[in-house]
Amino acid sequence: MNKDEPQPEADSANVDLIRSRLNNFMLQQQPFLKPHYKLKDLAEDLQMPLHQLSAFLNKRLGMHFTDYLNQFRIKYCEDLIKNEKPGKINMKDLVAKCGFHNRNTFTTAFKKFTGKTPSDYVRNRLYM
Repeated sequence: MNKDEPQPEADSANVDLIRSRLNNFMLQQQPFLKPHYKLKDLAEDLQMPLHQLSAFLNKRLGMHFTDYLNQFRIKYCEDLIKNEKPGKINMKDLVAKCGFHNRNTFTTAFKKFTGKTPSDYVRNRLYM
């Protein structure tokens, strides 16, 4: 084995550290609620090289930055829907509160992560 090659244990520990830092930051700071939040912003916030963060998301987590961000947005949105009184949910407000630019992007992301449109999700919630 070449001594310059990274050791699997060290690589695994580094992956776990990055994953933990990233997840903690996303949950505590909630940058996903900012509509114009970019990969560059996250890299700066984490004080991590942009290329390293991008490679981590793509190779280790298997998703692009937009999908990574949107999964947090949709989870946040689901929580808002669950905690709102039936009949009081305004889709336009939900789009803005969850960090999306527009309703089309919101609907596409919502369906990707939940399998339902936001309207269907809300309607199904009423009958639970």
